[in-house]
This record gives sequence, C-alpha cells and structure tokens, in this order.
Amino acid sequence: THEGGVNAVAFSPDGRYLATTGSGGGGTTARFVETPTGEELIRVTHEWYVHALAFSPDGRYLATGSGDRTARVVETTTGKELLRVTHELHEYAVVALAFSPDGRYLATGSGGGFPKHGIARVVVTSTGKELIRITHEDRVDAVALGPDGRYLATGSEDKTARVVETTTGKEHIRVTYEYPVYALAFSPDGRYLATGSVNDNRVVETTTGEELIRVTHEDSVHAVAFSPDGRYLATGSGGGFAKHGGITRVVETTTGEEHIRVTHEGGVGALAFSPDGRYLATGGKDKTVRVVETTTGKEIIRLPHEDDVRAVAFSLDGGVLYTGTVKEKVATLLRHLLRAEDLIAATCARLTRNLTAEEWKQYLGDTPYRMTCLDLPGPDDAPQASALQPPPGAGKAPSAEPASTPTKAPGPAVTAPPAIQPQPEQPTAPAPVQ
Repeated sequence: THEGGVNAVAFSPDGRYLATTGSGGGGTTARFVETPTGEELIRVTHEWYVHALAFSPDGRYLATGSGDRTARVVETTTGKELLRVTHELHEYAVVALAFSPDGRYLATGSGGGFPKHGIARVVVTSTGKELIRITHEDRVDAVALGPDGRYLATGSEDKTARVVETTTGKEHIRVTYEYPVYALAFSPDGRYLATGSVNDNRVVETTTGEELIRVTHEDSVHAVAFSPDGRYLATGSGGGFAKHGGITRVVETTTGEEHIRVTHEGGVGALAFSPDGRYLATGGKDKTVRVVETTTGKEIIRLPHEDDVRAVAFSLDGGVLYTGTVKEKVATLLRHLLRAEDLIAATCARLTRNLTAEEWKQYLGDTPYRMTCLDLPGPDDAPQASALQPPPGAGKAPSAEPASTPTKAPGPAVTAPPAIQPQPEQPTAPAPVQ
C-alpha cells in the first residue's frame, strides 16, 4: 500500500520480486517485496513522483527514475544506494530506464515540460560515468539496450526511434513515425528492433533501418515482446486514442504473418512469453490475464482479477506465473502455479484430510475416486482406489476452464483439479503489498 496512488509496477526477471512506486508523504517511494510473501525488503524514497522501474537481469539491482530528475540504483538485498544520476534542470523527469543484459550499463530517458526537450543517457552502473548522451526534440518515453550492450535504442514523443552505438553515440538508424514511440524491444540476437506507436508498429534491422514488417493496430501500442527464440513478436494495444478494447497480435518476426490474436475488453499493458516460448500471458485493463498457446492461440486459462493488471512474469523454470494489479493506493501480487504436481502439493499442504466419496462425486462427478494427498487420511466412506500420482491428463494441453479452488469445497478438505501442463491456479489469499 502507498499513501497516494500507485504509479508503476515491475517484476524481477525471475518473478521472485515485485517493485512498486507510489506517491505520498512529501515525496514518492519505490518498494521492493518478495512475491511469495508480500514482505517488504527495501524502500527507495525520492522527492517527487517515481515514473520508472527496472531490474538488472540478475536481479541484484533495482533502478528508479523520478520527477526529481534523478535515476538511482540500489542493491535489492540491502537497499544500499550504488548510484545516483542527476539530470539537469531542463531535462525534467526520468521516465524510462533499461539495463544492459550484463548489467554493466544503465540507460535513462527523460524530458517533457516547456520548451520540449528529451535526453537519453548511458552510464556505467558501477561508477555512474556517462558514456553517451542523445538529444531528442521531445521526451524520451522508451529506452532499450541490445543483447550485447553495443546499441542503445530510444523512442520519443518527437515521433522518432533511433539506434546509436553505446560507447560512441554514433547514430545508425532513425525511423520516423506519425505518432510518439511508446515501446521498444530488441530481438534476442540483437538483429532486429521492434517499436510500438499508434497504428504503426514495425520491426526494422538494427544496423540498417530496413523495415521487415509493419503490424497495425487501431490504438496505441505500449507493450512489445519477442519470443525467446526471436521467431515471434507480440504487440499489445488498447486504452489510447481510439479507446478500443485491447488486442494482442502475435506475428512472425520476419514475414509479419499473423499466428494468433488475443482480445481483451480493456487495453493490454503487460505481455510475457514463457521461457520455452510455448505460451503467452497477457494482462489487461479488463481485470483479466489470459494464457494462450503461442502457435495456435488456444486459450489455456483465463484468470479474473479484482483490478487492472499492470504486470505479468513467468518464473525462470516456467512453473509459476506472477501477476501484479493496481487500484488507487494498493498494488496486489498473485502467484499462479502452472504445474499439476506443484498445485497438488500446495493444496495438500493446507488440508487435514482427503475428500469424502460424497464430496468427490459433488465436485468431480463420475471421475474414479483417488487419494489426492498421500500423507493425509482418507475418509471411511471412500472406495479403495489408487493414489493421485499423477491424475489422468497430466502433461496434456489443458482446457480453458479454470481449475477449482480450495474455497469451493465445504469443510477442511478439497481435491486438486485435474492435472494440466501448464495451468495457473489463483491463490485464495493474495497478499497486498504493505
């Protein structure tokens, strides 16, 4: 919970930690919490609103960007400030941040106000030494560093996207748009750059600027992501000028051929591919998260939330999906288990017995009775049956129906849902960030 409104949320690369920003108390704060418990580990205080958050790829550092014209880097385990970059008075707020994949460099984007002006910088994370400074004619809304750290990409309100060398500032490409550029992403091999704007989203070659594909939407695009192998590009739109429902399109990176389209009733602001690229998670302002198969678009699960979904992330092993929501002063994080065995173990840890035969029939119909929790007693009326190890269907693609939750069964016992691979399960008691 923040004293004022929640401005931004971000997950660490492995999904273990969540950072939130909010206003209030004479300044603004960024808080860093553990996703399983909601326990606050560190707090970073600025003198004005915190607009941007970024984790280093190894999760050791958290960067914050603020309207007080500073970008700060702190250790996530101790909160110790490692670096503070102070922007000049005319540069206004720091609204965009990105680490290089090895964590050596930090890119910042700033600007706004009058006269219009925008600056992107690259500094050495350990020392704060400035390597380059790039000037735009308006605020820099997005920055990204290539996989090898060689190139910096910037997207601006001045309706351009640029790619420059990180160490020299030499400009390689400049792409002009009709509207501001809100989102950027390099392909995993660094050959291509994806940009998100309004009804004009492109993939271009990093070194030449040659356009490979153009992906159209009827609204502004604020989220773009490549699949881990770089074969697919996902773009999420909605909530902008046209006020359409949210649309996520997944296309072939090099041909633009559309593979799937996911529709939300509100704007899509969060995208994440699973580590193996088989699944795509989308989060929207319609208070839902959808998990679909990347190649077919088949909906695996739809997770209802109580508030707008601002962030989604898979764990590094793909076994957990984390989601973050925001409503006014409260950011809430949820942990969804994707593997049947993990879901069964979590369910059994909360129980004192297995289902009775009557309860089993009520919730699972004619499915043959099985002992769900091997370490818990079975009821006297249960028929002799083998243990649930694993249930039928384990490893198969699940249906789009959500799994049953522990709160639906009366008394202290429930059954695990039919096993799926993967299938998220929404916890019964998500912890708000305190």
